Amino acid sequence: MRLVRVIGFVGIILCCLNSFAEDTLKIGYVDINRAFKAYDEAKGEFIKTEKEKGRDEHARREKKIRKLDEEFKKKASILTEEEKGERSKDIQKKIEELVEFDRAYREKEQEYIRKALTEIYQVIEKIGEKEGFDLIIEERSIFGKTIILFGKKSLDMTDKIIKELLKKD
Repeated sequence: MRLVRVIGFVGIILCCLNSFAEDTLKIGYVDINRAFKAYDEAKGEFIKTEKEKGRDEHARREKKIRKLDEEFKKKASILTEEEKGERSKDIQKKIEELVEFDRAYREKEQEYIRKALTEIYQVIEKIGEKEGFDLIIEERSIFGKTIILFGKKSLDMTDKIIKELLKKD
């Protein structure tokens, strides 16, 4: 719902401004997904490598929990109530550790994404001010459809933003 309002608002602004300021209004757009991907590749592919590491570690821990659970079920008939309680607590502790690992991983990933997007938006603002843009729109894909239905390629600032981002290193 919020997205629809934003799109509608931007559309109204563009229509109004376009009607009386076509020659003086400087507009650009940036493909944030492409800029983020370039940023991530330049910074060591954090998302790709960390996702692989996270999936591998999650799978390893989950496999260990399943193995403990299977062993527990096989031996349940010969274990004392005390041993059953200990093993059950051990399995529960491993599950809690897995949940905590997943939470910490998601938090780390979100922090990286926030940092990357902050840098990208700072570069967009810097270039926008430096080059006198009146309006810079974020191009996004939702459900495989791009929000910007049409935009002259000359208005696409993505390559310029990526170049400036990569210059920071």
